[in-house]
Amino acid sequence: GMAATNSQKTPTRLQNYYMICKADQKFNQLVHFLRQHKPEKHLVFFSTCACVEYYGKALESLIKNVKIMCIHGKMKHKRNRIFTEFRKLPSGILVCTDVMARGIDIPEVNWVLQYDPPSSASAFVHRCGRTARIGHLGSALVFLLPMEEAYISFLAINQKCPMEELRPQRNITDVLPKLKSLSLADRAIYEKGMKAFVSCV
Repeated sequence: GMAATNSQKTPTRLQNYYMICKADQKFNQLVHFLRQHKPEKHLVFFSTCACVEYYGKALESLIKNVKIMCIHGKMKHKRNRIFTEFRKLPSGILVCTDVMARGIDIPEVNWVLQYDPPSSASAFVHRCGRTARIGHLGSALVFLLPMEEAYISFLAINQKCPMEELRPQRNITDVLPKLKSLSLADRAIYEKGMKAFVSCV
């Protein structure tokens, strides 16, 4: 019965999804997804500190009434405190880099969202395995550019990690103009944006 399945500690209960979308649609899809799932808890991975700072700030102004926390390499001393605080939240978004998640017992989350695919397949499994290892029924979604599609079969074959496709949502709000005006209004965001842009391209 149910009791037997609950005791399994394998990451098989984690649902893995991917979404293929063009570069100029990725952020819109992420924002839309987070707005649709406000009552839940999310871990959002970006590849660099600059991206975490920039997009973390942007998410704070674009997603209302949700606690958003950011953590990246320059904040090592605050890392544990932020994770502890995030653990206590009933819902919220923690934006971080891979490096920050290393060696940390990741809090239970509903979704692990990977804005950039990790540099290696093992990093991918490491990011996702977190959610499942706790025996928590979480899901993972990785955003891929059309040219990154080969990643899917690679994961399926090498990591025995089958992926299901989530189609990009149509007719969603375009937040990019807002992102631009935000950046221009706040010089610091703009500079981080340039850095993030360069490091993400």
